[in-house]
Amino acid sequence: MHEFMGVRVDSVECTVEAELTKILEPVLPEGGVAGDSEVEYALDSSLNDGFAAVNRLFSLGANVWRSMGPLDCGDGQLPPGSFIIKGVEKEQLERVAEEMHIHFLPLTKELGSTMKVSAPRIGMYQRYYGGNADEGWTRLVLEQFGFPYETLKDEDIKKGGLSESLDVIILPDDPEAMIT
Repeated sequence: MHEFMGVRVDSVECTVEAELTKILEPVLPEGGVAGDSEVEYALDSSLNDGFAAVNRLFSLGANVWRSMGPLDCGDGQLPPGSFIIKGVEKEQLERVAEEMHIHFLPLTKELGSTMKVSAPRIGMYQRYYGGNADEGWTRLVLEQFGFPYETLKDEDIKKGGLSESLDVIILPDDPEAMIT
């Protein structure tokens, strides 16, 4: 690993003895909704699972914004880019928080500048012949984070008009000869 990842490796020449406990299941943090808000809650966007949570909230009809500056929440601040959630019941937030092991925080001050976001309409190109590892890994990431996507074939691309139904088209890394 050190050759490829730049990790320092120290050899251990003797048996390491220690009292250890075998962990049989992942230890995940508890999720929840901290306090009450009359209107909106915030979610830290630096959490990977925050994006999966937002996608789930989109499916529940939530309205979502991104903050352009820091957000005052309870006892602290969330960084710029954090999610602001409206239009969903607290019980739904609690369910998502518990399932995803994240925390929604009530906003305590007037919001500054924000940008409304919506669920992205994603198209993923799939070539006609054979598989593509880049496509497979990208699909895995989209599925793991709950991003809905549409599979696009050659006929879909040739037909045109994709900008009417899609915001993003993902073209996996592939030799030109394989996609034409």
